[in-house]
Amino acid sequence: MFSISIRDSTGFATGETKEKSVKPNFAQTEILQNDEKNCQVPQRESVQVQTDTKEKKGDIFVEFDVNNLSNFLSRVTPLVCSVLEKNVKSQAFHRYNLLSDNDDSTISCKYLLEKSLPSDFCCNFVSWNSVGTAVAAAYGSRSHKSWCDHDSSVGVWSLNRKDFDSKKPNAILETDCCITHVTFHPDLPAILLAGKFNGEIVLWNISKEDDPLLGSSQNALGSHREPITGLFWIHSFKAQDSLEFVSCSLDGKILLWKLENGELVPYDGFIILIEQLPRSFSVKTSKENSEVGVTSLSINCEDQSIFIIGIEGGGIFQCSFNSLVPASYSGYSSVSLKNPITMSFEPHKGQVTSVHFSPFSRNIFLSAGSDGELRIYNLLKEEEQN
Repeated sequence: MFSISIRDSTGFATGETKEKSVKPNFAQTEILQNDEKNCQVPQRESVQVQTDTKEKKGDIFVEFDVNNLSNFLSRVTPLVCSVLEKNVKSQAFHRYNLLSDNDDSTISCKYLLEKSLPSDFCCNFVSWNSVGTAVAAAYGSRSHKSWCDHDSSVGVWSLNRKDFDSKKPNAILETDCCITHVTFHPDLPAILLAGKFNGEIVLWNISKEDDPLLGSSQNALGSHREPITGLFWIHSFKAQDSLEFVSCSLDGKILLWKLENGELVPYDGFIILIEQLPRSFSVKTSKENSEVGVTSLSINCEDQSIFIIGIEGGGIFQCSFNSLVPASYSGYSSVSLKNPITMSFEPHKGQVTSVHFSPFSRNIFLSAGSDGELRIYNLLKEEEQN
């Protein structure tokens, strides 16, 4: 048998156990604190630049050679002189004024010029005078069944007068027919030219309020008999106040006029006939060789012997005032009518509404037509450029 004996601390055995005493205790430490910090250092780059030191010459005329300079001037002087002479004759910047740097580019309506009109009337054409102090507006009916029997007028507003009223013209020039074209003289600010629907042309001096009429083509033999489509002044070198101009009409005539003894008299003329047109150009007409109406005209900015016309049917032609080719015109005319056409260009698909030479280039002109196209032509090429 196996047995276990238990003794107390005295070493004697006992039969009872002694309980141990237990006492709970606690221990606490301080809370640990954590702190995070960042440190940023800027990045730097070093770049070095080095320039070469240029030595200054003590005498800039050390390498000067009189013979070389003389040969150079002899070679380039004729070319420079020819270019300078060409620039003197050029009108590329004629009447061109630079805009001030302080000008505001915003476009605003300064005046609204109004005039009481019949319900079927409209403004057909406007023109500034040469000094920019007056505006002329031509009025006419929108529709004509055949002949024109309307009473019309040209309204003139003088913008610098104290009695200026935007709703009332300073002068009203009454006419017995609708006005289709009006233009001021390029040098004389009071001279005004107007063309009527019936082909008559009138000349006024608006500075004469009592009797402004200077002359008309009413009694001129062989004058226009269809609506005037263009009036253009001729710059004469004989006298600055020369009253000579060109007119074109739907009757196919292009006439040159001058004022004599209170009457406008044609002294030269041209006409556009079907036989003068290229074979590829077709015009519907009842006559075998009838006239073709001229819808627009423009004179070259450098050479006034050259002009461009647009005609009914879309044709565009270069013409010359120096032409001596006779035209087989069977109608009556007080002047010998000639064929002015020298070259044709690609036509519009609709009627030509306007042609205009560039004021900066001798060979460039614009055209617009009822086909909605705006074209740029070059006299040196028969096809349009754009």
